[in-house]
Amino acid sequence: GCDHIIYKGELEEHLSTCSQCNKHFRIKANDYLNLLFDNESFIESDKDVTPGDPLNFSDEISYVKRYEQAVQKTGLKEAITIGTGFVDGKKISIA
Repeated sequence: GCDHIIYKGELEEHLSTCSQCNKHFRIKANDYLNLLFDNESFIESDKDVTPGDPLNFSDEISYVKRYEQAVQKTGLKEAITIGTGFVDGKKISIA
């Protein structure tokens, strides 16, 4: 970045991009989907799908514990978001 002080309103106005150097800041998946899709048109599919551990993965931390920590940290049940919505009036699917 350029060390430019960016206020929240300015950052939102420029879609999480610095107006001085064009650095792109991280945004949450849901915020990104809201930028891509026409107003309120995105409908998420398979929201209740959760991963399993069919291989009984073992490490210093169990897979189940890692999963629980990731859900707590991100608030998401899965690493991918799947759904449909409209972009410029055309229906599309995204994953």
